[in-house]
Amino acid sequence: MQPIVFIAAIAVGATLLGTGILSGGNEFQTWVQKLGTGEAEIGGSLIDAELTFVLDRMDGFTLDGFTAIEGYKDVINECEFTSQTEVLLAGTKLFCKLLDGMDVETSTVIAEGILVLTEDVPPLQKIIIPVDMLAFDNSNNANIVQNVLVLVQAPPQ
Repeated sequence: MQPIVFIAAIAVGATLLGTGILSGGNEFQTWVQKLGTGEAEIGGSLIDAELTFVLDRMDGFTLDGFTAIEGYKDVINECEFTSQTEVLLAGTKLFCKLLDGMDVETSTVIAEGILVLTEDVPPLQKIIIPVDMLAFDNSNNANIVQNVLVLVQAPPQ
């Protein structure tokens, strides 16, 4: 069996972000591609998935001109991924990459989370991917993140 790769990009608008979990989840279509060594054609089909962000509000300071004033920042600490139709097998790797721009090809990954599944996960079960690798302090700030890339890599066969 060949590995299955799920790739999804979601635009994160600062106006949509608030404290806690974004309401209702965000359903989107992902492309599923079966890739194998020596294949000449990459075929694809669609599956449904849901992506939700878990935000934490942190106390801190912000600058108003040259004056530091008390404020807060909302940071993305987790991505909750739910496959609506596919069973994800043990050994599957899930990546949640926070980007600093809208164009996936030219943007920089500024924060990332990786999770390797230890058991099969049925459809409709939430998978929490902790965003724990930061390129710099506060890089998971919701005001900085412009796009999110989710990659689901099937286990080796």
